[in-house]
Amino acid sequence: MKPENYAKLSPTAKKLYDNHKFDFEIVTSGEHAGMLHVIGWTKSMPRPDAAALQEIKAILLAEKAEHDAEEAAKRAEAERIGRERAERRAAIPGVKLIEKAREEWDKWHDDTVRAIDNGDGIRPAEPKVNIEALKEQYPRAAALLKAESYSRSTNYAKASAGSKARERIIDGEDYEKAIADMEQEWTDYCHKHMWD
Repeated sequence: MKPENYAKLSPTAKKLYDNHKFDFEIVTSGEHAGMLHVIGWTKSMPRPDAAALQEIKAILLAEKAEHDAEEAAKRAEAERIGRERAERRAAIPGVKLIEKAREEWDKWHDDTVRAIDNGDGIRPAEPKVNIEALKEQYPRAAALLKAESYSRSTNYAKASAGSKARERIIDGEDYEKAIADMEQEWTDYCHKHMWD
């Protein structure tokens, strides 16, 4: 309970709230949601003062509502930022083309492996799209996808370097510098931890 809210309690409610035997919480789910749960109270104990319990419950409910509103605002802001970043990412020319080309080549590879495993002997036709040509045509998109690849690494240092580069590219910074910094950060980390 916040100190300013604690100060609003009556002396009886303060005495009850300060009792080290009890903890108070608002039930947040199930059929008893919104009710006050007095942790530590058993049926063999005298029943706490009902008015004091109502005071404590009212303040805890108000604090919970305030906390929930703050969390909802944080979530809404995070979603807004996420949408903006996704829109800026999608606005980078060539990202969708390179991703689609990779999907075509991945599908071709899977189909080829399946054909070999099944003993069909007939390989599917290779996709006509040239990923390297697309990367040359859209270097910013290629840099972004490389940074995203790093950011998905299971190594935290590599993933961190990739995430920083991805954000810089999405924010419109020089993609060549962002990739160079990313690769240098990863190289420095590898050299530093070579003998770990």
